[in-house]
Formats: sequence, structure tokens, C-alpha cells
Amino acid sequence: MTHIHEARFQKNAEALRRQWNLELDETLEEIEIIIKEEFYTGIWGLLFNRIIAGIYSLFFSKDIKKKIKKQFEVILNASRDFNGNPEEIIENYFDEYLKNDVGFARIKKRHKKTPELLERIKQSLIIMVRGTNDLLKCEGECYDDLLLDAYQTKEEAERSVYALIDDAGDNLEFTVDNKMVKINKLIRSHVIKILRKEVEIARDYYTKKLNELYGN
Repeated sequence: MTHIHEARFQKNAEALRRQWNLELDETLEEIEIIIKEEFYTGIWGLLFNRIIAGIYSLFFSKDIKKKIKKQFEVILNASRDFNGNPEEIIENYFDEYLKNDVGFARIKKRHKKTPELLERIKQSLIIMVRGTNDLLKCEGECYDDLLLDAYQTKEEAERSVYALIDDAGDNLEFTVDNKMVKINKLIRSHVIKILRKEVEIARDYYTKKLNELYGN
């Protein structure tokens, strides 16, 4: 594997932070729109305020962004150190990654399927690390430049980008199918709907971006 010089790492890591923070902010804005459109306003909104308050606490608490941004740093550092050996990444970075995983925080830890889910999350981390390592090695001033330098064709870019999105969707359905989501019954179905929408938002965002960068 190609060694990433520190200067290039710092420059490219900052470009990726900007991109990931932009995606995070836009996703949260979309979720807020969904919540507002989903529920009643006026007197009916007051009657359903427990539902709305519960959902807001899961997606907009101060701790959410903090943990997600800590995960960004774990992914960047793990990707810088990636030498082709996934086991080293899991050994050195998985515990810190999992500690800041807001999805795993919503899971029933004593569920019989939790060990299988943990293995899935490990594979998710490796998928992210491989893709991020590709971008950290490249030349460019912004995320789009790095993407174009890393992947010469749209098909190559799609394989990398959609691998992560598909993996997120598969893991979500795994937790739903096995009734692993630890959320108040009052808001559970609404939260699952929003989590599924998050995956759709990501897919739509990157479909548009890749079409713009590589052509339809």
C-alpha cells in the first residue's frame, strides 16, 4: 500500500471533513423537513408532541453530532494507517469507532444477534477505510477533485460509493428484521422510517453527484 505523506494527509483529510460535515448537515435538514411534514401542526401537533420530542432527541441531541464527528476522525486516522491488513484496523480502531456509533447505541446489547451485528459493523468500518484510503492518496483541492482522481470511471466510483450505502441499508434491515432496535414503541416505526429515508437521501445525493462529475 502507498504511504500517505503527512502534508497530503492533512490537506485531503480537511477536504473530506468539509464534505462529510456538509452531508451531515444536509441530511439533518432533510430529516427535520420529514418530521415537520409527517406530523400534525396546531392542536394535533400538541397532542403528538411526545412523538415529535422523542424523535428530535434521537436525531438532534447535542451528543449526536459530537459522536459522528469523532467517528470521522477515527475513519481518517484508520484510513491513513491502512496497509492492506483489515485485522490491524479492527484491532487498533474498532473499539473507538463503536464507542461513537450512534446506530449501535440504539441496539439491544443482549440480543442474540448482537455478535453477528458487531461483525457486520467491523466490515462496515473496513469498507469505509478502503474507500477513504483511496481518496487520501489522491491529488485535489476538494472532495470532488479527490473522487475524480481516485476513480477514473463512473463505474469505479459507483462501486466504492454504493458499497457503503448498500452496506448501511443492509445493516439497518438486519436490525429491523431481528427486532434489535431499542427505541420507545411510541416512536419506533417513525424512527425506522426516517432511518430508511437516510439511506435514500445518501443514494440520491451520490447519484446526482456522480452524474454531475462523470456524466449520465
